Amino acid sequence: MAENYPVPPPPPSSHKPVPPPPPRLGTPPAAPGQMAAPATLNKPSPAPNAAPAPRPAGMPGMAMPGPSALEQRMQEMEKRFQEQEASKKSLEAQLSELGSQLKDEHEKVILQNLKAKEEEALSSKVEQQIREMQDKLRREKHEQEILDSRAKAENQLKDLERRLAEERESWMTALKNQLKEREIIEQDVEKNLARRLRETEERFEDEKNQWTTATRQKDEEILQMRRQIQLDAERLKELVEEKRRATPGDPTECRRTTPGL
Repeated sequence: MAENYPVPPPPPSSHKPVPPPPPRLGTPPAAPGQMAAPATLNKPSPAPNAAPAPRPAGMPGMAMPGPSALEQRMQEMEKRFQEQEASKKSLEAQLSELGSQLKDEHEKVILQNLKAKEEEALSSKVEQQIREMQDKLRREKHEQEILDSRAKAENQLKDLERRLAEERESWMTALKNQLKEREIIEQDVEKNLARRLRETEERFEDEKNQWTTATRQKDEEILQMRRQIQLDAERLKELVEEKRRATPGDPTECRRTTPGL
């Protein structure tokens, strides 16, 4: 980018009259209105041939004398003045041309500075737009990343919910199967317990009947034994009585015959 250098102002057009040089010794002063060219200027281009100065009119009836040294000097000075005027005009033309060129260059520099400023403003505007576009792209990218992560999280959540539902269904199915198996096992256990209980009750009834029968038999045997004992006792008593009757005077013999008495 072009830097803004200070542009120098155009020089003022020099239309001031150049002061004449001081007169030389032994030469008459220059006429008013005549100016000498400065010594520092370049050698002027040769001017067109100037017409000789008119000679002063003489007295009537007198002959015209020849040109004097003063007139020649005046002619030379006039010629030099014309040459200086021509060189002055050429220098003024050169100065005006340089001024116009300088003005053009000044305008070009101003235009370049304006163009550089416009380019700088345009570049800053473009950079600002680029930064805004980059920020917008970053925001859009961040929003897209957020949307992608959100969609990914939603998909993961849906997958997790689906897996949980499947596991729940499998758990419910397994639990139902276990409950059915448990019911079947409980029914089998109940059936087995009922069968065993019936078998126990039947065996108890059988044993009870057997015990009752055995007890009745034992009771009958005991009754029979008691009856037999009573019969034996009565028979013994009868025997003893018979022996007493048979031997009334010898009690010892009765005692021997009946040792249990």
